[in-house]
Amino acid sequence: MQNMNHAWEIYWYVIPATLLSLICIFAIVKSLPQIKRFPEKKYFKIIFVFFLLTLFQITIGLIDQFFIDTSNKISGRKSPTNISMVVYIICEYQIYVHLLLTFIKSQSIKTYLEISKYFIFFLAIILWFSKISMELLTSYYTLAEGILLLPACFYFFYEILTGPPVLKLSEESSFWIVTAITFLFVCLIPAYIGIAIIQNFINPIKVMDYIGYCLITTLFLKGITCKTVQVA
Repeated sequence: MQNMNHAWEIYWYVIPATLLSLICIFAIVKSLPQIKRFPEKKYFKIIFVFFLLTLFQITIGLIDQFFIDTSNKISGRKSPTNISMVVYIICEYQIYVHLLLTFIKSQSIKTYLEISKYFIFFLAIILWFSKISMELLTSYYTLAEGILLLPACFYFFYEILTGPPVLKLSEESSFWIVTAITFLFVCLIPAYIGIAIIQNFINPIKVMDYIGYCLITTLFLKGITCKTVQVA
């Protein structure tokens, strides 16, 4: 029974991680032709880096899962997966902020986002050196990300509704990119509240986490392959 439980724990991780890695590889390959088409678009390069970082993080996790003995001295805070995970979540917030700064027009919202970058960085450092589990660290950090980013995302949609009419919204890169960030945290906030409250129900919640990242990767890809590209 113990071996079966261990096998299920592996499946909870490996199946969604493999799916996300395949989506990332597809997104990277599909994005390559766009480099020549939009060399001046800084936000495209940022999204391409996001695809690479996500694939790298998954690869580290899979290597850690199958080839590194977690009972030795490099488990917990010293685990390669956990170290790279903290670096990843810090970098991803900077990526989301950069994208929102590109598309949002309000100067006050831009100032708010700039300040939030420093807050989230120091929060990550504080949580890393705290004594809480990695599950709770990720939960608290992701909740903070969502609370900080969602108001800016909603303001972007407000600008679209109140601004000049868009000829074809489905071909606007900014729409798909900000929609991706919004959907990610709409998915993740309930999941990580669940981790904070029901810590023995982590595996199904982790699946929701992967579903959220599959969604944002797909929508980011849609955003950078639109025919109409917003000027960066």
